[in-house]
Amino acid sequence: MGITALVLDVDNTLTGDGSQQLDDSVAAWLAAMRAAGVSLTIVSNNTARRVRPFAERIGLAWVPLACKPLPPGLMTARRRLGVARRQMAMVGDQIFTDRLAAGLYGIRCLYVLPRTPHDKNRGVRISAGRAAMLGAACAEKGIALSVHAPYYISMSSLEEEKRLRSVDYILQSCAAVKAMGGRRVVFHSGSCGKQSREQALEKALDTMRRAVAAVDAAGYGDCILCPETMGKVNQLGTLDEVLALCAVDERITPCIDFGHLYARSQGAQFAENAAADYAALLDRLEEALGDARARCFHAHFSRIAYTKGGEKCHLTLADTQYGPPHEPLLRLIKQRGLAPTIICESDGTQAEDAAALAAAYAAAGA
Repeated sequence: MGITALVLDVDNTLTGDGSQQLDDSVAAWLAAMRAAGVSLTIVSNNTARRVRPFAERIGLAWVPLACKPLPPGLMTARRRLGVARRQMAMVGDQIFTDRLAAGLYGIRCLYVLPRTPHDKNRGVRISAGRAAMLGAACAEKGIALSVHAPYYISMSSLEEEKRLRSVDYILQSCAAVKAMGGRRVVFHSGSCGKQSREQALEKALDTMRRAVAAVDAAGYGDCILCPETMGKVNQLGTLDEVLALCAVDERITPCIDFGHLYARSQGAQFAENAAADYAALLDRLEEALGDARARCFHAHFSRIAYTKGGEKCHLTLADTQYGPPHEPLLRLIKQRGLAPTIICESDGTQAEDAAALAAAYAAAGA
């Protein structure tokens, strides 16, 4: 990228919130940057009393009370570093301070997973270290990982701040999945609320474009964003709405939750004519996407009970009162040579039912 200088946030970026300790992994990264000739300085909104001991401990220059997202701190750092803006990037963990400051100043931001969650109730609640350990353990077993972003995402909200916060959740999820060695991030688009479906979709499309730009700017351009089809009637997430979001960028891949589509149709879809319905859906993916996304789409599968409003609760494969059935789908996938990633979301029997799905696929005729 031509970057020769980095300005570094402290809290939740280099170390935990309020901590004076430096993890060995971060120390090794700092050493690697120095060895590569990259200049480093700290730019923090915190006070000198907080920043100075930490900066001196690790041998870095520092700028306290930086007023991010306003640019004064970054201006001071750039003058000290003696570089052009195109040669400098901000490294930080917050979209409303670090990334916004970088955008306002006209430099890149390398967005990282917070070392401790900003919002312990709604954020991505896994540290970078634990994510890496989980990824390594799964890699040893040949297990591929994806991440489901927080349920609090609302890309169609009437409130601008909630839509921006949704972008932040997606960035946090990208950071987590990268730390795990994965690529796919699944998310819910939100609900219609007090607006028409058309208005809600328009807002979601705008948020989707912002999310793609933020993901690219943060260095997560190889992550695959997967909007999910939803089970409640008032939620944004019909097949066509998801495909509209996928049209924003060719890297966006649909997450087809077959149980959700069955539930929002109140059992009409994938029931009496399940094979024909599945075939029509797969045809629609090919028509709308026309590339590898139609062959390697992401998917969720479980039986789901429903009411007039759509999805009520997830069930197990043994709960045959409700659908959808899995055999016709797996048979079509095998016959067409498709290679989707299918996540089993049965209620409490995910492992057992995932094994049953795998066995049914193996037994399906080609």
